[in-house]
Amino acid sequence: MLTRIDRSGKRKPPTFPYEDLEAMLKAFGDDIKPLAETVRTLDDIVSEFIIETSAEAELRARYAGRAKTKVEDFQFALRKDPKKLGRMTELLSMDRTLKMKRKAFQIDETAIGKGEMTTAKRKRAKKGEEEEEEEEGPVRRSVEDVGFED
Repeated sequence: MLTRIDRSGKRKPPTFPYEDLEAMLKAFGDDIKPLAETVRTLDDIVSEFIIETSAEAELRARYAGRAKTKVEDFQFALRKDPKKLGRMTELLSMDRTLKMKRKAFQIDETAIGKGEMTTAKRKRAKKGEEEEEEEEGPVRRSVEDVGFED
């Protein structure tokens, strides 16, 4: 196990898993087996970045009069670095997209046996939309549509 020495001279274990840091170094073009000192240095750099960014976001939240830090506070903390801010925006957008897609495929297990409509179908029915007319691409079908029954 790698240890590092903090500013006070005490030995500390690495903050992040060694394998993750190794993979990060490989992704940026380092050797297959990077030196232990290189991994320790990357651990220090990443830890320091996270601490500083979190502290700046927390200061913004306090200045705004909030006890909790929001995503917008982190966006504000990264505002001076367009690459990091752009990547953060991209990841947040991807997260929202994945959440919506997961929600579309959630099946209410109790409704399957009773033949009730799923939540997604109920919402569509309330809006008065026809499922086949609105969807583009592959047709999504629920368990009831396919004909699986007990």
